[in-house]
Amino acid sequence: MSSKSDIFLGLDIFKDFYTEEIDIISEYFSIHKFFDLQVLMPQKSKDTAFGVILDGEVSIMDDHLDNQSRIPGDFLGETALLQSTPRKADYVAASDGAIAIMTFDDIDKLKQKNPHLAVKLIHIAAQSGLQHIFKNGLIQQQESLVLMADLNQVSDLVSLIFKNQEIISRFCLLTSPILGEIIQSEIQQKIHIINPYLLVGGSNTIGSKIILGNVKALINLKDPFAAPSNSGSLEAILRLCHLYQVLVALNLATTQLILKSLV
Repeated sequence: MSSKSDIFLGLDIFKDFYTEEIDIISEYFSIHKFFDLQVLMPQKSKDTAFGVILDGEVSIMDDHLDNQSRIPGDFLGETALLQSTPRKADYVAASDGAIAIMTFDDIDKLKQKNPHLAVKLIHIAAQSGLQHIFKNGLIQQQESLVLMADLNQVSDLVSLIFKNQEIISRFCLLTSPILGEIIQSEIQQKIHIINPYLLVGGSNTIGSKIILGNVKALINLKDPFAAPSNSGSLEAILRLCHLYQVLVALNLATTQLILKSLV
């Protein structure tokens, strides 16, 4: 067992990990010392990594927040797993200390070799990010529509979106890269499209927006003759839609009704 593993085993955030799992994920973290008043993560920059504070204290310098700080065992920069917006505050060291950093590239490497562990790690970090978003009221105001479709349903969805582009353009669209490109080329209105699956948090991004009340409707056109996908992430998203009363459409008729209700 490495010295990094020993440190991680002492942190409460990793209490649900087995020792063998800690040994693996610790190899993807690098430990860095920081010094009092050092800016660790500057405002308005995009995160390329997240961290776990091992020693010392880090303050979040934002006039709109109470005096927030992170201490050993807290994540830092984890909200970037859920959203791609620039950081709204400076993260400044309030003392000397140390932080364990994992880059988003390293998360992708972990996904390739140990997908179960990557999902487990992202999940706990994403939950921490959600707690801070709720606590600080950092909820994005623009409502979103989640758009998905089986391959032979894409043209029908794009056609329906084109006919209702005035309505669609009022929302941020969460969709796949291919569907996003098609929609962008067909719709004349300026529209904000995000591919959540390119974000580090993946489908957690959609789930977090549902929990935060940012998703108005989910449209997922299914081919009735296609074999079930057995997608656990999609099933989890649909459960959240039921729980938080998000409109859901699985066919064109329901999609038309939902779009009419958004007028």
